[in-house]
Amino acid sequence: MHETMSVLLVAPFWIAATIVIVMIGILSPNAADAKTITSNSYQCEARYDTYRSLGEAKFVEKYRNTSIVNSCLKMYKDSNWYFSGKNKIDKYHDQIKAIENAKIKQPHVEIIKKQIAGNGKYLISYKICAQNQHIPQPTVLISSKSEQFLAVSYKSVSSNACKTFQAQIKSPSSMEIDVKYVQSIKDPALKSIRVVNLERV
Repeated sequence: MHETMSVLLVAPFWIAATIVIVMIGILSPNAADAKTITSNSYQCEARYDTYRSLGEAKFVEKYRNTSIVNSCLKMYKDSNWYFSGKNKIDKYHDQIKAIENAKIKQPHVEIIKKQIAGNGKYLISYKICAQNQHIPQPTVLISSKSEQFLAVSYKSVSSNACKTFQAQIKSPSSMEIDVKYVQSIKDPALKSIRVVNLERV
């Protein structure tokens, strides 16, 4: 009888202890997973400068055979991700990018022909010459005293090459027609100006 009572008294404690151990095993992170995450973080930090130098596409190509490339990209794109030294790397590459952008020369635009088209309009031919950059959507502001519009073409201009375009504009005189290159039609200063697709004219 005494032994039976002892078993009955001890049993609840064993059950409670077992439950606690099981709960700890469920709630605690897997040690191997934690080590993997830490290892990936260190490796991604070490490769961050390379990522900024190469860009995403070349970075993926360089490390395509490694198991951490996707983990690193996820970290790099997380605005909250940070490590000691990240700001210094970002500042350096941002400065390099600013210098490279400053070296890009503006495309050269020149009117090469003006002829009367009737009804107070002139047909103008102009050429756009790209300097050291490809122009995927060459756009110019064509203006006179009578009207102005943004002439957009989807015929790209290759780097260090020229291409000729044509457009009609109302003008009292050929001398008052002007053509200027526009970097982007999304410029807030140009939002009220009519856009003309040259391929649909």
